[in-house]
Amino acid sequence: MQKAKLKNRKCKDCGSTYTPLTPAQPRCFKCKIAKFNEQKAKYCDYQNETLITRTKKPQKPLKPKIDVEQARINKIVRERDARKPCVSCGRINYEIQAGHFHSRNQCPKLRYDLSNIHGQCGKCNSMMTQNPEIPRNYRIEIEKRIGSEELARIDKIKSEAGIIIIGKID
Repeated sequence: MQKAKLKNRKCKDCGSTYTPLTPAQPRCFKCKIAKFNEQKAKYCDYQNETLITRTKKPQKPLKPKIDVEQARINKIVRERDARKPCVSCGRINYEIQAGHFHSRNQCPKLRYDLSNIHGQCGKCNSMMTQNPEIPRNYRIEIEKRIGSEELARIDKIKSEAGIIIIGKID
C-alpha cells in the first residue's frame, strides 16, 4: 500500500507554502521549530523560578566555634584514614566519614578526641545504633589501631559521663 501524497499548504504562522509530513501539520518546519523553542524557553523560565524559590530558604545560624572545630577534626581523620578500610565493615574504596565510636551526644568530652574518631563508610556511620554488629566490629578494629590502653582510656571517660558501655570485649 502506498501513502497518499499530501498537498501543499500555507503555513498558519508565516503564510509560506510547505508540504506537510502528516495530515494534521498546521505549520511549516521553520515555524514548528520556532514554536517549540518558544515553549521550551517558557518552561525553562518556569523551572528556574521554582528552583530559586525552593532553594532560597532562610538558613539556621551556625554554631561557629563547634562547627569549625568539628570540620577541622573530621578533615584530619579523613586524611589519616584515607587508604584504610572502613573501621566497622572493612569495606575499601568508599567515601570516608568521620565516625565517632562514642557518639558526640552521649559523650561530649570525646567529641574532638582523635582516638574516638575513625574513618567509616556512610552506611556504617548511620547504622551505628540500629545494628549491634557495627559497634562490636568497630571496637575490635580500633583496639588493633590504637591499642587496648587507649581504648580503656576513652571507655573510662565515657563511663565517667554516667553511661554504660555495651559490647565490651574482655
